[in-house]
Amino acid sequence: MRRAPGRGSLRGYLGFDSVKREQAWSEDNIQVLRMAGGIFINALERKKTHLALIDAKAKYLNIFENADLSCPSWRPGTRTRKS
Repeated sequence: MRRAPGRGSLRGYLGFDSVKREQAWSEDNIQVLRMAGGIFINALERKKTHLALIDAKAKYLNIFENADLSCPSWRPGTRTRKS
């Protein structure tokens, strides 16, 4: 199993199996498989972050597009404002 770096939570399972004969995996092969798992995790995390940024951008654009941004002005010597 591969855990996301720095997060400590399980993100999924990546397995390799040899069905024709028993296979003893070398330490080098295990490291390569761990790196492959890390690549998948990083890609999934990047996609999740990208989608969250798109959603946040849409929300903030909606706020500004619907905001009343008119600036009130005052004429010197008066107590009422002119919009």
